[in-house]
This record gives sequence, structure tokens and C-alpha cells, in this order.
Amino acid sequence: MSTALYLLAAAIILYGLYRLAISWGSWGILRSYRRPPRRVKSEFGYDSPEDFNLACESLKVPVAPDIILDGWLFRTNKPRRGVLVHLHGIWDSRRPRLPLAARMVLHGFDCVFYDSRGNGESGGRYCTYGQEEKHDFIKVLDHIQNLGIDTSRVAIVGHSMGAATAVYAAEIESRIKALVLEACYRDLPTAIRDFARVFVFFAPEFIIRKATERAGRIGQFDPESLSPLKVMPRLRHPTLFVQGTADRRIKTRYAEELFAAKPEPKELYFITGARHGRLPFQGGLAYPAKLEAWLCAQMPVI
Repeated sequence: MSTALYLLAAAIILYGLYRLAISWGSWGILRSYRRPPRRVKSEFGYDSPEDFNLACESLKVPVAPDIILDGWLFRTNKPRRGVLVHLHGIWDSRRPRLPLAARMVLHGFDCVFYDSRGNGESGGRYCTYGQEEKHDFIKVLDHIQNLGIDTSRVAIVGHSMGAATAVYAAEIESRIKALVLEACYRDLPTAIRDFARVFVFFAPEFIIRKATERAGRIGQFDPESLSPLKVMPRLRHPTLFVQGTADRRIKTRYAEELFAAKPEPKELYFITGARHGRLPFQGGLAYPAKLEAWLCAQMPVI
């Protein structure tokens, strides 16, 4: 075989690997791992409201012609403060944060926990990192309002993608009164790059960029437009930023940048040694107590 043919074969192989890397990368961005209840049970020892003696109502909320969100509504029987909504991150579900619902219903919050599109037990093929999820959130609020819940005062506890969704929703929804942002991403292209390099540390920048662009075209969202950092100066809500110091996916300095960009009132709370996805569970007893006290202070009994 001549040198020219060897070079041609090598070029074809390299181009094929390039296209494969972009395809795999975009698939990884778009398709969330659906965390099943049995996985939650094996990891945390619980997976259902019954494990906490929580009475709940099942929620089935249509948000698109082919997407129904699956969730729970926990009604409080205490002097009422408002509604608390939990928004989980990518590759997660509503189930791991059941202890939060168990605590907050005792403090006068009606609690709404649901799986976002493309995650958990909800419908949808893809997540859009907050672009469509912010509209889904508003439809969930409207749905529980139709069930007789007063939604005029809403607090959100959002983790990672859920935190970003909370930021985007807060910009357009006046019923939101307080935000807890756990490990919120700075902007989506940066988050995708950092996540990619956790799994493939040598991933080239141009491959990540092309995979991100392809994911946006397939999922019909604009990665470049998704930036909590750009929205932050326009928010006036009381906001608690929470960041783990051992988070390799959302870096500590991003929380500091978001905090600096946000007008008062605001607070930044670090959990030493906490990793991404484990942040709510590695804060010991101090973090649940902090969260409880902060939410109650922002949402007094009506």
C-alpha cells in the first residue's frame, strides 16, 4: 500500500473517531441517567414518602404534548408559610431529598417535589438545562394552585441544574420569594466542559464545543444563552448560595462569582469537603439546620 493510501486511511479513521466523539459527547449531554427508586433505596435506605410517614398526593403534570412530570405534593397541617419546591440536578430524581420534605412540612411549608423532564420517572427524552424546565416549573405551580394550594409565596431549593432552573424561573415568575442555590453552574458551556473533563480529563476543547452545539440542535435549546451569572444582577430575591469545597464539577470560584454578581439580600454558605451531588448529605447536622432556619426566616408564618 502506498504512503498516500496509508495517509488516506489514517485520515478516514481520525475523522470517524472525531465524529464518534461528538456523537457520544452530545448523547452524554442530552440523555440523563434515570436514577431508579431501587438505586436510591440501596444508597440512602429510603425511597418513598412512607419511609418518613409522610402523607402525599401524587402529581401528574402535563407540560408538553408528550411530556408528563411525575411528582408529589405534601400538604402541611402547621401554621402556613408558603410553598417549598425542590428542583433536583441532572442524573437525579426527587427521592433522595425526602428528608427535606419531612422537615419542612413540620414548619408550615406545603412541599412540591417532582422529577424534571428526562429524569427520574417523568417523561421526555432530553433535559434542556433550564431553558424549558423554567416553564415546566411554572406549569407545576399552576397545577397545584388548581388543587387549592395558595402559590403566592414560593421558595425554591435547587441543586445544580435545578439551581439554574430556579434562577431562570425567578426572573419571570413573581410568585417566587426566596432561593436556595446549591452548586449552581456559572454558565452552561463552562459546566459541560468541566463535567466532561471530570470523566475524560484530556477531552479537547473543540470536541466539547462541537458536542455542545450538536446537543443544542437536537434538544432544541441554546447552550450559549444559558447563564445564571448573566441573570444574577437582575434578581432581588433573598438568596442562599451553597457550595461544597470538594466539588470537582462546579468549582468553588463559580459560587463566589455568582454571589458577587447578585444584589443583596444574599448569603454564601460553604460545606467543607462536600462533593457535587453529595453536598446536601455531607453537611452533617449543621446544613439541614441552616437550611431550615434560613427558609423559615425568609418565609414567616402568614
